[in-house]
Amino acid sequence: MRNLENLAFEAVRPISLAAGEFSCERPMSISSTGLSDDERLVVCPRRARYMLDCGNTRLYELLKNNELESYLDGRSRKIIVASIHRFIAGRLAAEREVTTQTRRRRGRPRKHLAGGGTS
Repeated sequence: MRNLENLAFEAVRPISLAAGEFSCERPMSISSTGLSDDERLVVCPRRARYMLDCGNTRLYELLKNNELESYLDGRSRKIIVASIHRFIAGRLAAEREVTTQTRRRRGRPRKHLAGGGTS
């Protein structure tokens, strides 16, 4: 099964550009390893920010609070993908817990008048 991210960044190698014929040999993958984010064991901070859709400050706050696991490989920080998945699963579970406990009414909240009457 192809990852949607890889599908969006695929290039096609044309057979002959001079003749104006653009029949394709086969799609080329731009990524060097061909591994998607789910198959990698570790990612760099830039890719982790992309996976979490957060900024640099938020990512390093998560690392400081031990919500994500990482290590240094020389001077390069590596973040463990499994810890990213655990973090997301924990956030989703907490969200489900809150929504099942308190159901909010839809729409604008009602005004409560001190006299008890409505106007």
